Amino acid sequence: MKRAGFLQVIAACALTAALGPAAAADYPERPIRIVVAFEAGGNTDLMARLLAEDMSRQFGKAVIVENRSGANGIIGTEAVVKAKPDGYTLLFVSSSIAINPSVYAKLPYDTQHDLIPTGELARGQGLLVLVPATLPVTSLKDFVRQAKSADAKWNYSSPGFGNYSHLAVALFLNKTQGKLAHVPYKSSAQAVTAVASGEVQLTMQPMSVSLPLLQAGKIKAIGFAGPKRFADTPDVPTVAEAGFPDATLEGSWLGLFAPAGTAPDVIDRLNTAVVRARSNPKVLAALQSAAWDPGKTGSKNEFGSFVRSEINRYTEIANEAGITKMAQ
Repeated sequence: MKRAGFLQVIAACALTAALGPAAAADYPERPIRIVVAFEAGGNTDLMARLLAEDMSRQFGKAVIVENRSGANGIIGTEAVVKAKPDGYTLLFVSSSIAINPSVYAKLPYDTQHDLIPTGELARGQGLLVLVPATLPVTSLKDFVRQAKSADAKWNYSSPGFGNYSHLAVALFLNKTQGKLAHVPYKSSAQAVTAVASGEVQLTMQPMSVSLPLLQAGKIKAIGFAGPKRFADTPDVPTVAEAGFPDATLEGSWLGLFAPAGTAPDVIDRLNTAVVRARSNPKVLAALQSAAWDPGKTGSKNEFGSFVRSEINRYTEIANEAGITKMAQ
């Protein structure tokens, strides 16, 4: 290579290296897309839109929410895994992302290697145990007794196979020796509506999607699957208080992920944005009204360690609940 050409190559490399940090420091320079791996209007979607609004305020750039639902979050997750790792396509998902490896025989991505856990927005307080308002049961213990009767052929709903709601009910039935059949729907809202219409007799869902039908008297809460009573339903006993201390699945969460290969300083900026968002009084009030607490992990490394531990925990729970792995 001639000396002039060689010097041009060196200069170009130096310029690229110099521009790299500056470009990352200017992030974001255009709108960010957050892929929500579940239906619009569901609990995860509502919380994602809260985060997007706050991130837009922080960054001064539009943060757009796009719903890519299906297969318990797998379709949306795969779309983000395949996206360019530039910080402009992100994934917002529930703890289902840590459950999927334990309930699906094969995934189209490696959860622990193809994604970077970026920030935890919220940690669940628990789920309401809901039944039709017309169902003649007076308590959770009464429900368990009637469900075991010879004539009862009852079902339960969840927003799909292998999600947190499904796992929570499956564990409860395993501990109480219940035999309800699982009927999966596309969203939490649909799962609750199915209870209101009497299509199914039980579901466990967050307050955010349950409140309208509760207020309308179409469904009733007979228990709260959480460590303590939910503040907005103080008369509803916890599952433990109802006599089933070992039948509660605790610890759902919501978080932001980025494709593997995203620049570390971009991940840092996103992590800071998530942590700041959950301390915003408006976001905090919305989280708590929907039975969520602010996320408990801080740094991206702390959240990453937490996600890895959750994958191991849910594997044990799925085995205990007797859930058989299925194909996608």
